[in-house]
Amino acid sequence: MSLPCAQSFPPPRQKPDFKRNTLRLLLITDAWFPQVNGVVRTLSTTTERLKALGHEVEVLAPERFHNVPCPTYPEIRLALCTPARVGRIIREAAPDAIHIATEGPLGMCARWWLSRRSIGFTTSFHTLFPQYLNVRFRIPERWTFKVVRRFHDAATATMYSTPTLRAMFLGVMTPSSLNRFMDHDHILRLSSTQSLTPKSHIFVH
Repeated sequence: MSLPCAQSFPPPRQKPDFKRNTLRLLLITDAWFPQVNGVVRTLSTTTERLKALGHEVEVLAPERFHNVPCPTYPEIRLALCTPARVGRIIREAAPDAIHIATEGPLGMCARWWLSRRSIGFTTSFHTLFPQYLNVRFRIPERWTFKVVRRFHDAATATMYSTPTLRAMFLGVMTPSSLNRFMDHDHILRLSSTQSLTPKSHIFVH
C-alpha cells in the first residue's frame, strides 16, 4: 500500500511513524462480500492477516452506497457514487496508506479524487478485463486495455499475482508482487496427521 499519505489530509494527523507497530489502512474495492470469487477471497484474506498483525483496516465497498447489479453479472454490485462523496469518506478515515483494488465505480472515483490532490495510493490488477470484455461483448481489447493502463498509471505501484499480469504492465507502470495466500497452519496440521515425507506433494486449490 502506498506510504505515506496521511499528512495530505486536512485536518492533518501526525506524520505517520512507520516504526510503530500498527498503521491505519484504507482498502477501496468494488469487489467485496456477498460476492464469492477469487478477488474477494484474496482481499478478505489480506485484510484478516493485516488485522491479525495489529493494523487497522477499513474497507470502502459498494455496500456503503446505493448500488445496482452489474448488467449480465448481477452478483457484482456497482456503487452509485461520486468522487466528492468517496473523498469525504477518505478524509474521515485519514489513513496512513490507501490501496485501490479494482477499476470499478469506487476505484475510478477514488483514483480521480486522490490524483487531483497528489495523494499517493497503490492499485492491484486481478482480472484480464480487456480479454473478458472482448469475449463477452466483442469490445476491442486495445480500447479497454488503454483505459486499464491509464487507471493504474496514476498509482505509485501496481500489484500483480502472476507473471502474465506482470508482463502486461512491465515498462508502463511500477509492478509489485502480490502473493496468493495459503493457510500454513492447516498444512502443518495436515503434516502432523499424515505420513508425509520430504518428497510428498500437497495439492492446494
